[in-house]
Amino acid sequence: MKKLMIFLIAGLSLQSFAKVNAGANVIDKPQNELTKINSCEFLNKSDDLLKRVISQIKSGNKANEIFCDSDGTKMVYYLLQNGNYDLNIGIAIKVDNNTTNSEFKETFYKKLDEYKNLLKTINTAKIKKENLPDSEVVRFYGQIDENKFFVIGKLVYDMKTKTYRVVGSTQGKELFDRISLFDRLDSVTYSDEIYF
Repeated sequence: MKKLMIFLIAGLSLQSFAKVNAGANVIDKPQNELTKINSCEFLNKSDDLLKRVISQIKSGNKANEIFCDSDGTKMVYYLLQNGNYDLNIGIAIKVDNNTTNSEFKETFYKKLDEYKNLLKTINTAKIKKENLPDSEVVRFYGQIDENKFFVIGKLVYDMKTKTYRVVGSTQGKELFDRISLFDRLDSVTYSDEIYF
């Protein structure tokens, strides 16, 4: 049986954007705050697919970059979203006062490629088709410190159509346009949804 966690976070207010120019640092951007969490672990009980994903993340020494959600759980689990049952992985991209927009952008694309490839390498053999999720979703967060972050967006792989799409955070669109964050992608849509 699949472990289902549902997070519908609405009405979060982001601080207004600071003035942004090409040389500005990402840290000057909007932030959400989490309550401090003492520990953050992967789910203990999971199905075969989640076990394989978590194992792949651990074997690639990527456990420290998995986003810790508001319940103190590393974000590798299922979400029910718009009627779909989706596998979600949350990636924290660390930023600080010295992180430039170009460094942030390069890290984003590096992580986008890494996790797209990681999902391709997950062995789904011997998992019944009806037990596979509708989509695989990689969510990206700018992690400022343990308690502050901003939502970047998500990469969605539709398991039925075998297609990828990127959805950016509407609240960060002005910033993302100014630093041309998504300029290497064919198309990007935007959404107000925020999961953490």
